[in-house]
Parts: sequence; structure tokens; C-alpha cells
Amino acid sequence: MATLDEDFFPTARNPPDTQAINLRCLIRTQDGHRVVMVAGVVLAHYATGDRMAEAHAMVSLVEQGWADQSEVARAFGWSARTVRRDQRRYEDGGLAALGQPRGYPEGRARLTVSRRRTVQQLKAQGHSHCEIARRLGVTESFRGAGVVTQAGAVELIQDELFDGFGSQPLVANPVGFGTV
Repeated sequence: MATLDEDFFPTARNPPDTQAINLRCLIRTQDGHRVVMVAGVVLAHYATGDRMAEAHAMVSLVEQGWADQSEVARAFGWSARTVRRDQRRYEDGGLAALGQPRGYPEGRARLTVSRRRTVQQLKAQGHSHCEIARRLGVTESFRGAGVVTQAGAVELIQDELFDGFGSQPLVANPVGFGTV
């Protein structure tokens, strides 16, 4: 019989490649692959660089009730906000939406050529940012770095259009909505 000063479970620790999400869920990473297990059953298996599969595993854990957002975020090294964004993306567009890169697409112009030309012409004529905003149908604001049209599409005005002088973004304030 063991005495009180003996350690009953001296090696009862998770291996270094295993991380507990909660009492039911584990993540194990080895040789460039990750396995997500729930109660000993594999929920997901994917390569560590596969962001879409990782996002799907996180969403699955939360949606199926195995873990909450904060537990999943902590275990996977993301914020709870990222988990919520992935959930929303998955709800809106399914698995394909999780595979889309984040942010604005590279190489795609943020302003249409005609709008860029209009801003450049008005700036060359010496109009203030307030006047340019009025003529474009938006209100001047210090938020963000872009133009939000009445339809809600984000278009960034690049610094070169304003010659770096007092460049302030233009943000629409649609009628009936509070200040932006």
C-alpha cells in the first residue's frame, strides 16, 4: 500500500506534442500533421499548414458543442474573434468560404479607374478633401483608410492620390444611419 508522501501519478502529463482543449478534446501535432480528437475519436486530421482544414476543425468543435470559442481559440493559437469569423464564413459560404484568403485580394485595384481619375482631377484642381468627399457623395472621416460607398463596398484611396498631405480617408454615412 502506498504512503501519503508517494506520487501516485508521476508521469501523468500530456506529451509535448499533445495539447488539451478541454477535458474531452485533444490536439496532437506530429511530423507536420495534426489530429483533433474528441473522447478518443478523431474529429479532424490535416497537415499543419492547411488553414482551411484547421478552420473547419475549429468550427466543428464549437458547432457540435464539444468546446467553446475561447477554449478552441486558446488551443489553436488564434483569437476568439478569429473563431467567430470562421464560424460566420462557414455559415455563409460553407467549406469553400474557409479556404478564401483573408483581406483584400492581392493585385486587385481598390478604386475603379474612373473614380481614381476623378479624385486625381479634383485634387489637381486644388479641391479640399471635404469638397472631394462631397462631390463623391461620401463624408470625410478619420476611420479606416478608405472610401465606403453608399452600397457598402470598401475602396481604399491610396496615399499617392493625396500626395501624402493630410490624407484623410473618406467614409460614407448613408442616410438613416448614425455617424460612422
